Amino acid sequence: MAQYIHLRSLREEGALSQSELSAILGIEKASSTRVLDELEQRQLILRERNREDRRVVVVSLSDQGRKKIDQAMKAARTAADRASRGFEEDELLQLFAAMDKLIGNLSS
Repeated sequence: MAQYIHLRSLREEGALSQSELSAILGIEKASSTRVLDELEQRQLILRERNREDRRVVVVSLSDQGRKKIDQAMKAARTAADRASRGFEEDELLQLFAAMDKLIGNLSS
């Protein structure tokens, strides 16, 4: 799941520094680094040093990473469509509100 979230964020936001990506995801930089190491090993991301500031590492999707996340996002949409079949829009809104509340309770 952590890999999916990292890839999806890069797909939606484009190239980001590791610090920016960690901040967007709301996770510690060390945790993000471990996930990015795995993704780089699988050749799903590229890491490059920023030319102006060599301390900054910019992360972007590789072509293979872009294909993988596009496939995963399509599968997630299909599953969500299937799971929500038969629900009225107001029922889905109530369900999402309840889930947000549940997540908030677990986070505090």
